[in-house]
Amino acid sequence: GIYDLRGHSDDEAVVRRFLESTPLDLVVVVLNASQLDRQLRLVLQVRQLGLPAVLLLNMADEAKRFGVTIDTASLAEALAMPVVLLSAKFRRGLGEARQAMAQALAQAPIAQVGVAQAGVAHLETTLAEGDGVLQRQMAQLLASSVRLPPQWRDRLTRRLDAVLLHPLLGLPLFFLVMALMFQVIYAIGVPLQELLATLLDRFGQGVIAPLISGLPTFVQGFLLEGLYQGIGTVSAFLPVIFLFFLAMGVVEDSGYLSRAAYLMDAFMERLGLDGRSFVLSLMGFGCNVPAILGTRVMRDRGLRLLSMLIIPFSLCSARLNVFLFMASVFFAPRIGALVIFGLYVMSFAAAILTALLFKGRFASREPLVLELPPYRFPTLRQMFSRAWLEVRHFWFWARRFIIFGVIAVWLLNNLPFGVEPASAHSLSGELGTALMPLLGPIG
Repeated sequence: GIYDLRGHSDDEAVVRRFLESTPLDLVVVVLNASQLDRQLRLVLQVRQLGLPAVLLLNMADEAKRFGVTIDTASLAEALAMPVVLLSAKFRRGLGEARQAMAQALAQAPIAQVGVAQAGVAHLETTLAEGDGVLQRQMAQLLASSVRLPPQWRDRLTRRLDAVLLHPLLGLPLFFLVMALMFQVIYAIGVPLQELLATLLDRFGQGVIAPLISGLPTFVQGFLLEGLYQGIGTVSAFLPVIFLFFLAMGVVEDSGYLSRAAYLMDAFMERLGLDGRSFVLSLMGFGCNVPAILGTRVMRDRGLRLLSMLIIPFSLCSARLNVFLFMASVFFAPRIGALVIFGLYVMSFAAAILTALLFKGRFASREPLVLELPPYRFPTLRQMFSRAWLEVRHFWFWARRFIIFGVIAVWLLNNLPFGVEPASAHSLSGELGTALMPLLGPIG
């Protein structure tokens, strides 16, 4: 997601270094069809590099809704590259895009590294001298191939922003939405989790246990109570994880998450941060790692470092499972969702204190420039596909640790051989006895 090859942000610098050092068969430039007046610069810069390219104009459905008309034939002739309109959201134009890329690959020779480096060096010189040439080319292309509406037709966005970005109502409404989101996840996810756990337990007792009944007792216990229950523990959490990513995907893809950055910017500025730090912290509720990686778009080094310090306080989906288990054990169902939401609020408070502590050292000096996308309605396919990919990612990384942990606990409870499980003479009992002097004072 870059707009320019200047290299001011880390993203842009990485792309430019890649073009400098890598022989390329084809460059596929994907732009927002409704924002060509801001994004055409990128494809013009790629053309200056002398690399074979294909231009894909995504979100064609949105451009049509806003009254943007694009003459792809005229644009393709002016740019000397194939131009395809498509809507990835509704899977329209994908066949034409594949065909255009295949034809371009068949016709284009492989670009040599030296040629790419020379092209980028030439581009750097051009940008250093000024943007006049690019600006004139953009103006000519827009005048000849793109017809923009005199006034944007997105009344829905204007009406919703009048309420959701209201100076007084905006923040309370946002936190209300977040609280309702956790309430729905808890109300639906916990019963599904309990149902799946029950089904897995019945399958283990009714199918797995008879199959391994001829094995030694210790091996039976290890396979059924250790290994199988470890897999079942991970699997039982999947409904809650799926619902969490489904809800977060709706909030993000609808455009509301960007509004949260706008709403929180004034408050975050007092902490030496900006609204983007708040959005990345919200993304950290899914997983801290991609949220920390997302700080690369920040040009100010101090802002990046301070954001990376507070993001780990975002309670990721793995920790959500622990909270759900504890809430279901110690609190009534109606109170559990509020308890979980309270834990998230406490983590937010801890992040604020950390930001205040390090504000003087890492405070941001970069003003926030934020693009608010129009409100969108994600398709069911888009929502469920995204949630499923996130669940697969969670399963891939979490299963080994959780299953290993369950097996380790089972072994500690059942070793050495011959002792009563989880008794004072087991390894776990002896470990607990050894730790009593340390843990006794805190109960």
